[in-house]
Amino acid sequence: MILMNFLKSVKVWILFAFLLFGLIILGLKGLQYGLDFSGGTQFILTLSEPVQDSSVMDKVTTTIFQRLDWTGLKDVKVNSWDQKFVSVQIAESNPQKVSQIEELLQKQGKFECIFENKILFTGDDVVSVSKDPQKGYGIRKVDTSYQWTVPFTLSAKAARNFSEGIFHKCVSLPDGTANCPNTFFFIDRPTDALVLIPKDVYDAEKYTGNNVKIEDILQNANVNYLVVENLDANTLSLIESKLATLKLSKINYSSDYDVKLLKDANLNITLNEITKNGDTPWTWSAVGLKTIIGLREDITNKLVPTVAAPNFTTYMNLAIEGGAPEITSAQKEVNELSAILSSGSLPVGIENISKETVSPLMGQNILSEILIMGLLALIIVAVIIFIRYNDWRIAIPIFLTGAAEVFLIIAFASLINWQLDLVAIAGILAAVGTGVDDQIIITDELERNKGKEQQEERSLLARVKRAFFIIWMSAATLAATMLPIIFVFGGVPKLVGFAITTLAGVAIGVLITRPAFATIIKEIINN
Repeated sequence: MILMNFLKSVKVWILFAFLLFGLIILGLKGLQYGLDFSGGTQFILTLSEPVQDSSVMDKVTTTIFQRLDWTGLKDVKVNSWDQKFVSVQIAESNPQKVSQIEELLQKQGKFECIFENKILFTGDDVVSVSKDPQKGYGIRKVDTSYQWTVPFTLSAKAARNFSEGIFHKCVSLPDGTANCPNTFFFIDRPTDALVLIPKDVYDAEKYTGNNVKIEDILQNANVNYLVVENLDANTLSLIESKLATLKLSKINYSSDYDVKLLKDANLNITLNEITKNGDTPWTWSAVGLKTIIGLREDITNKLVPTVAAPNFTTYMNLAIEGGAPEITSAQKEVNELSAILSSGSLPVGIENISKETVSPLMGQNILSEILIMGLLALIIVAVIIFIRYNDWRIAIPIFLTGAAEVFLIIAFASLINWQLDLVAIAGILAAVGTGVDDQIIITDELERNKGKEQQEERSLLARVKRAFFIIWMSAATLAATMLPIIFVFGGVPKLVGFAITTLAGVAIGVLITRPAFATIIKEIINN
C-alpha cells in the first residue's frame, strides 16, 4: 500500500527519471579522471628571458592556468622555478589534444586589432569573452565550410579608441553600396623576427581571404620580411645584414627551405619553422594573422557628423569571426581564441617546450576502494539513524536517498566533463553528510508532535513546509556565497570549479532528491 502511494508521487517519478538520465549519461560518456587516477602529460616551458619579479612570474603561471582551465573543472597543475622554467601538468594523454595544448602553450598570446597600420586595441583591453550562443558564440555551417564567432567586450577607453579610429571610414558608392576597409586581427605578431617568404608562396598568396593583397597584410603586420627564392650565399649575406641592422633575434621560415646554410652560419638567432596550417595561407601563420574582418557602414557611425556629437555610438561589444573547412578546425580556432582572450597575454615569450608522460600517482584501482569507503560511510550513517529513530523504514530511505544524490552528482560530473581528482572525490563524499543533515531535519519535523495531526499548524504538510524552509534558507545562503566566486573571482579557476560543483550538488539536493525523500518519509510516518 505504501509502495503504491510512493509511485503516485510526481516527485518520486522525477527522481527516477533523473536517475535513469544519469545512468544513460554515464553509459555514453563515462567519467574523466584527473592526474591522481589516470596520469597525463607534463610540459616544461622555457621562458625567453629570466623573470626576477615574483609578481610577473605569478602572472605567467596564472595566465597559463586560465588558458588551460578557465572553469576549474580540469585537473591542471602549474609551477615555476629558477626564474625561467614553468612546469604544466594536465590530465590529458590523447596525442591530438596534447598537440593542440602544446600549440596553445607556445603562444605568448599578444592579441592586436590593427586598422590602417595602427593598433586600435589589444588583448589587455578585452574585459570579458562571451560564450553565450544567443550572442553569436559558436560554430555554424555555411555551404561546405564552417564559420566561427567569438564575441567579446572591450573596456570603455578601448571601445572609444576603436570607434573613433574607424569613424566615417566607409565610402558610399553611386550604386548605393559602400567601400569599407578591413581590420586585421593578429596573435603574436613577430615584431622581433625576420620572416623569410618563399617566392612561389608570395606569388600564390598574392590575394588571400576577403580578396586582400599580401602587401596589405604585410604592411599592417608591420613585420620585417624578405621574399627569397633560394637560400644561397648571396641571400645569406642579405639576411645577415638585415639581422644586424634591425637587431632581430629570430627568423621565421618555411618548411620548404633547406636551412642548413643558416644553421652552419652560426648567426646566434632562433630559427622558427612555420608550417602551413590546413587551408590557412602560409603567410598568415608566418606573421600571426588570425582573421580579416571588413567594416560595416553602421559601425562607422555613418549618420553621425562628428565624434563629439551626442549621438556618436561607442561600440564595446564586438566579435571576431573566421572560417574553417572542417568543424574540428573551427572548434580548435574558437577554443584557442577564447582561451587567449580570456586569459590575456603572457608578459614574456616561450622559448622552448618539452613534454613527457606523467604516470598516475594512485591509479584507477583506488577508485573502487573509495567507492567502498563511501558505501561504508552511508551504511554507518544508516545504522546511526536506525539507532536514533529505532525504525529501519526511516534508515533505509535516508541511505538510498544519499546514494542517489551521490550518483546524480557523479552523473553531472560526467555531463560537464569534470575531471575527478582526490579533492573532487572528497567533496562528493562530503555531500553525503550535507544530504543526511537535511534529511534529518525533514524527519525530525515530521516526527515532532506526532499524533497531533489535527492541529493545523503541526500537520504533516505544515511540518514538511517548515523543514523545507530551513533547507531552502541554507541552500540560498550557500548560493549567495558561491555565486560571487563565479562572477567576481572568475580569475581563480579552481574556485570557479568548486563553486559550480557545489551549486550543482545543492540544486540536485533541494530540487530532486530531498522532495522525493520528504514524500517517502511522510508516507512512512503517516502510516
